[in-house]
Amino acid sequence: MTIYELKKIPYDATKGSMKINDMLDSSGYISYSKLEGKYFIFEDNAASLRGNASAFLNTAIYGSHVHLSGRNTMDSRSKMDLDVEILIEDSEYPPLGGGPPRLTSFRYEAKSLASSVLRPLRPGSRCLTGFDEDDKEFAFVGNMDALLSLAEHCLDLAEDGSPPGVELIYEPGVQLIPESIPFKFRKI
Repeated sequence: MTIYELKKIPYDATKGSMKINDMLDSSGYISYSKLEGKYFIFEDNAASLRGNASAFLNTAIYGSHVHLSGRNTMDSRSKMDLDVEILIEDSEYPPLGGGPPRLTSFRYEAKSLASSVLRPLRPGSRCLTGFDEDDKEFAFVGNMDALLSLAEHCLDLAEDGSPPGVELIYEPGVQLIPESIPFKFRKI
């Protein structure tokens, strides 16, 4: 069990993002994505799952959007497939962000997952996912509760006690808006 905590989230998004990234070290990440049957699959090691959590958390706290792309990999110990760009976008915040943080602190106690599971999102969550084959982009568009849920789920899956192969499964009409593409986070 790992406790992730930011006692005071900075007003300035750049400083806040740096604090979040420091808390959720993702150096040495390995990440792959692919379409497998009806599911879009994200295969990530623990470092990459913490990196995903950082992106979801930053977007939830500060609004706006984040692009994750293997084309921007700067850490030589990291590997991300180059075919798909990931967009994480806040559905309820101005497109350019820039407002104050919506949380003043963050604390989460990550719990290992023993087996694959369909995890509920926080109450009030709304999340739409989609895949644009032409642009090779998978998008998560959600409100703050949905983005915080996805961050917390990634932290649970990143725990040492969560074995490789364990999946978090997300279905349209269950956790996702009905028009969504189903997806899974799979630990490798």
